[in-house]
Amino acid sequence: AATTRMLVREWMALAPSEAALVTNGRLLRAPPGTLSADDVALAELLESRHRALKIHTLIAAHTFTHLDNPDDLSADFYSQVVMTAALQVAHHQAAGAKDNRRNRLEETLSTMLEGGKSAVHVPGAEGNLVEFEALLDPLSPSAQKMSSIMLFLNERLGAGVKVFLNPYRSHEEMPLKNYYRYAVPSTGKDELTPEATFLRAPTSKVLTMAIEVPDAWLVEAVEAVYDLDNLNLAKEDIKEVRAVYELEALLVTGHCSEVRGRRPPRGVQLALGTPGRPLHTGTIVMSNLGYFQLQALPGLWQLSLKPGSSANMYTIASSRSLRDTDNSLVGD
Repeated sequence: AATTRMLVREWMALAPSEAALVTNGRLLRAPPGTLSADDVALAELLESRHRALKIHTLIAAHTFTHLDNPDDLSADFYSQVVMTAALQVAHHQAAGAKDNRRNRLEETLSTMLEGGKSAVHVPGAEGNLVEFEALLDPLSPSAQKMSSIMLFLNERLGAGVKVFLNPYRSHEEMPLKNYYRYAVPSTGKDELTPEATFLRAPTSKVLTMAIEVPDAWLVEAVEAVYDLDNLNLAKEDIKEVRAVYELEALLVTGHCSEVRGRRPPRGVQLALGTPGRPLHTGTIVMSNLGYFQLQALPGLWQLSLKPGSSANMYTIASSRSLRDTDNSLVGD
């Protein structure tokens, strides 16, 4: 038992409750609670089919001339030889597979970077030495955004753009299930509101118009004639749908806890304001997680404790100079 514990602790380096399987000297780790009898049987089958049986056939046909006593050619002897050989073969196979993958990747990239039919090149303005290159899967959410950004860099900044297309060979389902436009703001003298236009939208489907913004943005539709969540263009004979979105506020979020004990403060009230208006908006810290959330327009704001019991009981401590007292908070 002591030898087993030492083997598990030192050689396998397994953490408590971590599962692993040793097959022919190879350590196969598994997440806790996931290793079953079927996994063991499958590992045994694969090891036997890909390495052990082939190695055993070769070793059985080999004559071990260095052994004086024929009794030394026991089942344990063959088992040790097969295990050692299988372990070395597995290591070589893994190293070879890694090298092959690297070589295939280098060959694929070198072929793609040569351009040809798999690349789109838009030259920059005359005299502009800046060029942006991107490797994209054309049917990915990232490509929906990057295509507009690359055009923006070319049209507004005069930079050269080269996009290499790297699609998946097959898909089990449609990779994209929406129509997407990336609204890039104007940088010219006439600053126009960013807008996106969709033409020839399907009329037989129920569509939803939505805007994708950062999580901290509160954006709402301030002008819309139709229900943007259920647009049936054919049923309602809709020719055009127009919506105007407006940034209502930004979310200021974070977590805070007491310095001593790291417990969330109960009922602490926070205020967000300016020197001239210190109580613009306020909130109460959640007692279970210490989470807080406030709304504000873009600008420079000051976070403070609301006057009263919260300000009397606590102070906000800087994360760089924490004071180990009961009446200090640290936030992030």
